[in-house]
Amino acid sequence: MTRRISQKSVNYVDNKHHIVAYAYIYKLGPTIHNQLLDNDIVRVAVTRVLHSNVQVPMPTDEVTKVGEALNDFIQWLKRLLRLVSNKLMLRITSRKDPVKFDFKGNEFFYLPTRDIMKLCMKTKELIYTILRTWVVYMEHVCTQLGNNDVHGFVDPFFIHAENDQDSSQSHITAKLFEGNKVCYFAPYLRNDIGEYNKLSGLRKSTWNTHPCQRQLFNYECGYYIMIHMLNIVLAGITDSWELVFGDKNTFTYNKIMNVQERCVSLILERL
Repeated sequence: MTRRISQKSVNYVDNKHHIVAYAYIYKLGPTIHNQLLDNDIVRVAVTRVLHSNVQVPMPTDEVTKVGEALNDFIQWLKRLLRLVSNKLMLRITSRKDPVKFDFKGNEFFYLPTRDIMKLCMKTKELIYTILRTWVVYMEHVCTQLGNNDVHGFVDPFFIHAENDQDSSQSHITAKLFEGNKVCYFAPYLRNDIGEYNKLSGLRKSTWNTHPCQRQLFNYECGYYIMIHMLNIVLAGITDSWELVFGDKNTFTYNKIMNVQERCVSLILERL
């Protein structure tokens, strides 16, 4: 009987930019197919193929493309593997269908597994669907705190750059009046307010341009937004924005992991 010696892995072929397959790593001796394994190579069994026509890192006469490696032992470079240590990642590697999330009323959206994978990787820029998921989480937090009448949230989908101006304004206007709330805009890039012009002119809206924490890496933007949202709600802030903004220091790794783990827990509840 074969013995699995590590957790599941995600496999790449180009310096960890594009996942091509999922696999398990096995330790069954120093050779594979009568060839000695080098120190930078491991034996894997591919369990799920994402890109079948991509060439494997170590082609053989029998296997040259990822699609030909399914359920077979092949060699793979260690530097092109990432171990799966996340419970959520373990669950979604075998799932093809997106995860359904309900908004208020009859509204819902689907969260693709590829977007969940980026959240699990922790070093990938988050897609707006993850921020939609975070809005669902923040609604739950508001309910637990009993302040649903204080805070409300705009669906990130409707302020996404690809959306048209009319759709954005219609959605935000409806949110303002149905909740009888004042909307505060806090552009993440202080000098790029022009990018938000399509949201200007809305009634009951206020612009705030306080300086905020600066991220170290380009993938952290979504996490910073999530942290700000959580801080505002937990502190019950409605106008004292200096309690959240005004500090240009970076958020600690633990703060980023805190919101990442909260979001992961919510998704796990839906699986």
